[in-house]
Amino acid sequence: PPAAPRQRCMRSDTGVLKDPLVRRAVALSINRPQQLAKIMLGAGQVGNDNPFWSGFASSDRSTKQRTQNIQLAKALLAAAGASNLKFTLTTWNFLDHPDHAASIQAYARDAGITVNLEVMDGGKYYDSEPAGADYATTTPWLNRTASLTEYGARGVPNVYLTRCYMSTGDWNGSHYKNPEFDSVAKTYLGAAEVAAQQKATKRMAGLLLRDTPVITDYFISYVTASSSKVKNYVPEGISHVNLAKV
Repeated sequence: PPAAPRQRCMRSDTGVLKDPLVRRAVALSINRPQQLAKIMLGAGQVGNDNPFWSGFASSDRSTKQRTQNIQLAKALLAAAGASNLKFTLTTWNFLDHPDHAASIQAYARDAGITVNLEVMDGGKYYDSEPAGADYATTTPWLNRTASLTEYGARGVPNVYLTRCYMSTGDWNGSHYKNPEFDSVAKTYLGAAEVAAQQKATKRMAGLLLRDTPVITDYFISYVTASSSKVKNYVPEGISHVNLAKV
């Protein structure tokens, strides 16, 4: 079980998902335990819309888990004037992505939200659009209204924070820009004590639940194979094969 999140980014700067009330409504439509059981056959861990996997020493343990609440989702949509919300979720044909996207579509329907699916070839999803155009401003995985992208495991959440959530991040598919979040993230990155890191991750988790630029509904378990003849092999969740002590 590594920190390998699925990130469903929602554009927070423009379009129909700009309002945080709308993004929270979308997140509240998902039955996460059921989703994990059906899509991954339980091989993973329910996420709480932040990158703070439970295996990280720095992750705060007190943040309340977000659960499905269709009634609240509909109320938030009404408050935002978005009761007839429609948008397209873009992903690519990789592992659990098509089934994952279909589950999001089905759960959203229960809250009165229409989600259309765009499942691309991997080359197109991660290329500029059209080929040769400016990459940062055209590639689908960073610029669609909503996108579903896989991330490899890391030993600490730092790279997720700096590249996916901070205002200057080059993997910031939600285009999330929150000066308070940036400030707390910098405090976390400079903290030497685990207690100080946990204090910062708790604050960041709260901000992300409020703003919901990214839905992380689950982390996947990493599956590999070995043999009884192989000794001291430890698999790593980022697909490296480390033979140093084998």
